[in-house]
Amino acid sequence: MSTRLFTRTADLYRRTVDTAAPRPTTSFEFVRQVKGGIRQRTTGSAFDAGLTLSEEWSFYLKPEDDDVVHGDQLDVDGERYEVVSKPMPAWNARSGLIHHYEVRIRKAGR
Repeated sequence: MSTRLFTRTADLYRRTVDTAAPRPTTSFEFVRQVKGGIRQRTTGSAFDAGLTLSEEWSFYLKPEDDDVVHGDQLDVDGERYEVVSKPMPAWNARSGLIHHYEVRIRKAGR
């Protein structure tokens, strides 16, 4: 993926859990904005056995944004997505350096 494709601005939210209350509550706190690219990996469909495949996307991050973790959320183009994988590096074969990171995301609330 070319760095020219890091054109989307996403708001990064970090999950926080308040355990002081009688019932733990989860909330999301804005961390910062990140630049990246998004691509759909799978689409929703139903199988004969009644199983449903949920939609999944890949979000590509610049090397300096490797602190995104599973459970974080990203707001991209007005849609909220949940990060479902740790950042996986993609290496540049010539330089041997990390070119970008890829995280799998899916629509939040599913």
